[in-house]
Amino acid sequence: MSAMSVYAIVLALLGAVPGQTTGWGTGEVEFQARVDTAEHREIFPVCAGQYTVEVSIINVISDPAGVLDNVTSVDICYDRSEDLASGNFVEVTGTYSDGACPIPYCRRVEASSISKISTPDEKGPAPDDNPDIGSPTVITSSAEATETTVTLRGILTDDGGDDCKCRFVYWKYGDRHWQTEWIENQSSGAVFSQKIAGLIPETLYFYNVEAENSEENSSGRTGSFVTLAETVPPIPHPVVWSFDPDQLDTSSIIMMADIARDVSGPEEYVFDFISSPTGGAGGSDSPWQFSPSYTDVGLNPNHQYGYRVKARDGLGNETAYSTVRYAYSAIEAPAGVAFGEITTSSIQVKSGNALSGLNRGQSGLKLENVTAGRVSTWQQQNAFWTSDGLLPNTQYTFRAQARNGDGDDTAFSPLAKVYTRAMVPTPVVFSNVTANSFLTHWGANGNPAGTQYWCENTRL
Repeated sequence: MSAMSVYAIVLALLGAVPGQTTGWGTGEVEFQARVDTAEHREIFPVCAGQYTVEVSIINVISDPAGVLDNVTSVDICYDRSEDLASGNFVEVTGTYSDGACPIPYCRRVEASSISKISTPDEKGPAPDDNPDIGSPTVITSSAEATETTVTLRGILTDDGGDDCKCRFVYWKYGDRHWQTEWIENQSSGAVFSQKIAGLIPETLYFYNVEAENSEENSSGRTGSFVTLAETVPPIPHPVVWSFDPDQLDTSSIIMMADIARDVSGPEEYVFDFISSPTGGAGGSDSPWQFSPSYTDVGLNPNHQYGYRVKARDGLGNETAYSTVRYAYSAIEAPAGVAFGEITTSSIQVKSGNALSGLNRGQSGLKLENVTAGRVSTWQQQNAFWTSDGLLPNTQYTFRAQARNGDGDDTAFSPLAKVYTRAMVPTPVVFSNVTANSFLTHWGANGNPAGTQYWCENTRL
């Protein structure tokens, strides 16, 4: 009583009632088949039968509703043991269910009668040129499909008295046919299989098996299978960066994901703006797009922005997000230099225009005395840098360069030139004094050759 209660519960969960066979794809059938598995008893009977085996259909004797069209392998269930073993041949009468059938009945035959038979006689007459070799007999058996592959199984029941080679042919409706490689040196009783890859997910395919010996060839029944719906996201999963976000200019950052690969294309990408730790405005997400590259625009100069990216295939299967990567937008390039105090031995200089966020990250301003070959340290404020130890009344050339928070340099500013101040000449001395003339002399006091002097008589 307890066992029957459990059985009833299981059938109730499966939505089945013993004896129910209604649903489209259901019909009365009679056929001959080869037994492919040993008879076994179900713990919880299905199809109102306690025993079941899997068979490969050889001949369909009666199928008014056409429910066995393109069906090559089915389970049959029955009430009492028939002592069936793999390799037996049987003739079966019963009800086949598919389509809207309850789960326990789908692609099963509830047998009303089963009888063992000898090997079905399907061989044609022997060829005239070699009466000892007849046509081989081959059975199209099961197909086990995944999203993009199928493993097809065939059985050579009779080689016709000669070594055979076997292969499978498969096709989509209305499309070209493909053949697998021949499997050589097969003989009677051989069970063989071949795996086919590169199929399209969720697609109906047809197939059959061919056998050929030195004189004749034959083929089995046509079967069909449907590849599974593809549920795997693209690879790499999670997405990885082809190149990390990086400055493009002062208001935009460019980035690129590694190109995703998937059997259900085309792949799309979405770039997700996370935040700006430095408070920059303008960061935004991309829409779903086919390009793996994205440029975020409308950003503030020299601010840090963070992004991540994920991909999806044509069926909507999404990867996980990539790791988050941060980048600074570019800092403004110095437009020139401005000079401060100039002495006989030093010149003060800074950027001639304002630079954003010099105190952020690795940002900085570098000033260079090109003539003297002297460079400031990277300074994080636009303050005057003093280039000292210079010669008096000498022209020096300067330029400036900036970098953003990631340490990415700008171009140098245009060159700017300025002279140091001249030294005061040494005191004046006189010579060759006459009643109406004298010579005036002074020293250069370190001023270079070419320095110009102004001499003035203040007692005229």
